[in-house]
This record gives sequence, structure tokens and C-alpha cells, in this order.
Amino acid sequence: MRILGFEISRSGNREKRSGSTTLNDLSTWASYFGPLTTAGVHVNEETALRFSAVWACIRLKSQTVAQLPVELYGRQKGGGKYIDYNNPVYKLIKQTPNNVHTPFIFDELTQAHIELHGNSYSRIYRDSSTGAAMELWPFKPTDVNPVIYKRKIYYEVVGEREVLQADDILHIPGLGFDGIKGKSPIRVAAENIGAGLGAQTFGNTFFGNGANVGTVLEHPGTLSEEAYKRISESSKDFTGPHNANKRQILEEGMKLSRVGLAPNEAQFLETIKAKKGDIATFYGVPQHLIGVMDGATFSNIEHQAIEYVQHTVMGMIRRREDEYNRKLLTTAEQGVKYFKYNVNGLLRGDMAARATFYKEMKNMAAMNADEIRAFEEMNSYPGGDIYTSQLNQIPTDMLRDWVQSMIDGKQQAGKNTDPNNTEK
Repeated sequence: MRILGFEISRSGNREKRSGSTTLNDLSTWASYFGPLTTAGVHVNEETALRFSAVWACIRLKSQTVAQLPVELYGRQKGGGKYIDYNNPVYKLIKQTPNNVHTPFIFDELTQAHIELHGNSYSRIYRDSSTGAAMELWPFKPTDVNPVIYKRKIYYEVVGEREVLQADDILHIPGLGFDGIKGKSPIRVAAENIGAGLGAQTFGNTFFGNGANVGTVLEHPGTLSEEAYKRISESSKDFTGPHNANKRQILEEGMKLSRVGLAPNEAQFLETIKAKKGDIATFYGVPQHLIGVMDGATFSNIEHQAIEYVQHTVMGMIRRREDEYNRKLLTTAEQGVKYFKYNVNGLLRGDMAARATFYKEMKNMAAMNADEIRAFEEMNSYPGGDIYTSQLNQIPTDMLRDWVQSMIDGKQQAGKNTDPNNTEK
């Protein structure tokens, strides 16, 4: 426990040693402002949100997870499954994770923590008698530090007097390389975000200066102190977007000269667009979903959206399912019950594609009318639970006998079985 920054008091209680934890060391405070990028911009989890592409990607991914329905299923003997409505954990995930957050807000918040900091931590409060999880309270990711001690994970949390056991923390990590703590996407993509923020700041400054590039006033001689002050004061009337078209009067042979590159030469708009594409790549998001429409067509947008679900969303929810199954279910329930997110709504195509899919599934007796109506948020109807198939379909093991019976029947009904006789 001393390694973790705690000492055992004489009374046997664990007391925190002041100033000894990794949360308070100088390297943590030095990294608070984020690395200084080549573009001259400090990038951290707060400043990165000023870049529209970062905000759009985090909003999209966190709300995608939050809107997906998740169920607690139990396995039936002999196959099949059922929804375990009576399990207290079902209410925890579906209705009230705690007395402040709704399930949507909780999922949105914890997923945003993953996309910003690389990790989501929530305290699990359990029933003292049964051990069942009763509440989930998210921590700020910067307030938590996981530590390995004797092949076990402990969590050091700001404000907590004790080191928390792994069973007390619902930890959902993002992509990492030690299997314990995820890396912050913001820190990994700092250079790209910094370049985007730099180009964005350049554009704002350009328009703030009246859409003019840097200029200087040249005078053939030396200005007097009074003349210098008068020109300095008057020049303030020609800065800012609302003064862009005002006419400036130059005197005593002065002329206006441009300094620096024009915005079209610097191509700051193209730079911003390119960096938005880079950020979308970092987050595994199709560019058209964050407003970059280059290369997007009506024929490929639907497929890109489906690929986003298959290659990005599925990994996000699998992390949650695994942690829910490991931490929220009792030992007796594990393997018998499991959490599952439903992504069918995201994978549905347009109306024509869905109609074709439903038709084929119904013809194969893989779905009945009620199951199809449930996918479309429609009520069932009497007789809709019956599975039907086309009459021209027959099991393959019956096909040979059916063909032979048809041949035998024609021969018995015919007047002449001689194949050379064409008369019926």
C-alpha cells in the first residue's frame, strides 16, 4: 500500500500520505496545458474542443452509443434467450444509473470521456447484503489513476481516502498498448489538431482585421511625434470586420504596403478542410458525418454509414458489453446472462432496401410479420406470429421423392406410356 501512496496507521486504517501520489507530481501539472505543437498551439482535452472537427467527432460517437438500446438477456435451456426485466441491474442500465443522470446522459458522458481522455471510470455502489450493483457514478478521468500491484489493478481516485478495488470501478478504456489504460486521442492527434486550430485562428484574425493581410504604412521621411500619434489613433478606425470597406486617407506621401501571404496563398481554408479529414480518420468517422462532403455521393454515403457501424461502433459497444458482463453481473450470472446492444436500427438501409430484405426473410420463413413490424416500430396483429413460406419451395431431402411422385402420377394418368407415342 505504500507503493500506492498510502500508509497503514497504528489503528489499522489506511491513511493517505500527502504529496506522494502520482496525481500530484510535477509531470502531471506540466502536462495539464498539453504539448506545444509545431503550429505554436497548446493542445489539451479542453482546447481541442475548439476545433469543430474534434467536437463533431466526439458528439457523433458519444450520441451514437447513447441512442443504442441495450438489453440484459438470459439464456434459455435448449436454446433461445429472454430479457431479464426483473434483474436490478436491468433497471440500473435501462432506467436510473444514479439519481442525477438519465441512461442517455450517462452513456453520452462516459463515451465522451473515452473519446477525449481515452478512459471512462465510474464508481460502482453495491447493495451491502446481496452485492448487486445499485448505482453508477462517473468520475472525471483526470481524477483517476489505475495502478497494478501484485497482478491486481487498483484505482487511486482524488477525494477518496482509500484505494478502490477493481470490482468497485467500471473502467471502459479506449485504444491503449498496455491492456489497462487507454491513450488520449487528443494527445495522439495533437499535431493535427494544433494545425487545424492554427489555421482556424489565422482565419479568425484575418477577418478580425477587416479581411486584410498584414500591412505597413511607409513614409519617405520621419514623422513627428504628434503626426505618429494621430496616424496611430486614426488607424484604429480601419480595423475589424465592420470597417473593412472604409476609405483610408494617406498624407505626406505615405503609401500602404502588404506584408506576408494573402489567405489564398496560405490556403488556410484548404488546410482546415484537410485537418478535419485527418481528425475524422483518427476517430474512425466518415467525413460526410462531420460536414466534409468531398468524395461523398448519394451512392456511397449509405455504405459509408454502414461501415461506420461495422468498423467503429461495434468496437465501442463491445468494450462496454465486456465490462458490463464482468463487473455488473454476479459470479453465478456470468455466462448465463449477458448484455447486448442492438445496432439493427443503424444498419437498416433505405425503404426499398428494407422492403426487399424483409420480403426475402419472410419468404424463407426466417421472420414472421410481427417480427418485421417490430423492427419498424409497429404493433403486432392477430396471426402475425405465423411463419409462412412460398409454395414453390420444398426441403431438398424431399425433392427427389417429390419429383418421382410427379413422374409416377403422370404415367398413371396417361393413356399411353410409350415415349414414342405423341398422342395424349
